[in-house]
Amino acid sequence: MKVNDKFYTPFSWIMVALILAITFIVDPILKLNTPMLVFLCAIPFVAVHAFRRYGTKGAIFFFVATYVLSSIWENMSILTGFPFGNYHYTGSPKLFEVPIIIGPAYISLGYVCMQVANSILQEADTRAKKLSTMIVLSVLSAITMTVYDLATDLQASTLQGSWIWEEGGAFFGVPVSNFLGWWFCTLSFYIPFGLYLHKNPTLVKKEAKTNLLQFIIVYICLGMTVVVANVFGLDMTGQATDKAGTAWNLADLGGSAMLWAVFGMFTLAFLAIVNLYRIGLPGNNSEEK
Repeated sequence: MKVNDKFYTPFSWIMVALILAITFIVDPILKLNTPMLVFLCAIPFVAVHAFRRYGTKGAIFFFVATYVLSSIWENMSILTGFPFGNYHYTGSPKLFEVPIIIGPAYISLGYVCMQVANSILQEADTRAKKLSTMIVLSVLSAITMTVYDLATDLQASTLQGSWIWEEGGAFFGVPVSNFLGWWFCTLSFYIPFGLYLHKNPTLVKKEAKTNLLQFIIVYICLGMTVVVANVFGLDMTGQATDKAGTAWNLADLGGSAMLWAVFGMFTLAFLAIVNLYRIGLPGNNSEEK
């Protein structure tokens, strides 16, 4: 599927503007914590960019691999406790044990995180012929996505109850196994896609750096949903008790979430911008890329 710049440029910036509006206007006014709304708004943006950068076959490979593998691990963990731990979702409707919205959210968030990691590595996907580069991209993409989970899972589960950890956990009611499992799960679909690009390096189409900058902005917005929710939205007074009976101070919970957003997600975003444009790095070109 070919999408020319005359369509893509205004379309992509409209989507970014919508996500910015959700983060800085909708959240504070309606007092919501809406990362899922950001995921959903990013889906058409992600889809169009994936078809542009990786072609029809590459985009479909990423979408299918991400959806199928994430669904397998989510359902397996709910049934067996591996790889995330013992938990269950409270939302509906569901496909098997998982709300149907989770699969598309994995695709959207997974692609955004991959492009942030791609920018940190100065468009590593354009060097797909080198296997080690694709492995590094896959590992860093999984880390980028896990850092997001560190900033958001404790509020989504312990505070809001979107999913429930059956035995609680050391990180404000979330078990350490969740984050190890999250990294494993995401790596399980990043590695196959990286290998696919390695075998088909001509699929990758180099483009204006501003197109990758947009994904960094979306990642920043996802981090800002945590900050905005704590500052303007969620009531962070009192305590929340997990399934193990441990009471957690909500002010501490919210503060920890914001620290991960600021010093985790925002730091990765900063590095992505610096490396994408080679700001202050040897070999910087001043002209528009």
